[in-house]
Amino acid sequence: MKKSRLQWMSETELKWFCRQYNDKLKYIKQYPNDAKTSDYLRDINMIDIALHIVTDEATYEPLKKHITNKNMPYERLGAVPMGRRQFYNMRSKFFEILRRLRYA
Repeated sequence: MKKSRLQWMSETELKWFCRQYNDKLKYIKQYPNDAKTSDYLRDINMIDIALHIVTDEATYEPLKKHITNKNMPYERLGAVPMGRRQFYNMRSKFFEILRRLRYA
C-alpha cells in the first residue's frame, strides 16, 4: 500500500529528528547551561523513551545505532538478534510511538 504524501513527510521529518541525536548530545555536553539545552534534553529523552518501549536489551543498541546514523542499514549493524523484516517492523513501531510522543 502506498503511503500518502503527508505520511511520507512525517516519517522523513522524524528520521531527521533522530539523526540529530548525537549532535544534540554533544551540544549538551559542551554547553550544559545554555538555553537550548533543556529543549535538546527533551528531544533526546523522547527518542530514548520510544526506544525503551519498543526494544529489549538485545535490540536497543542496534535500533538506536540505525535510527541515529545516516547510511546504517540492517546489514551493517552486525549481530542483530532478529531477522531483517522483524527489525524493520520494530523500527516502524518506534517511529509510530515517537510520532505520538512528539506531536502529543
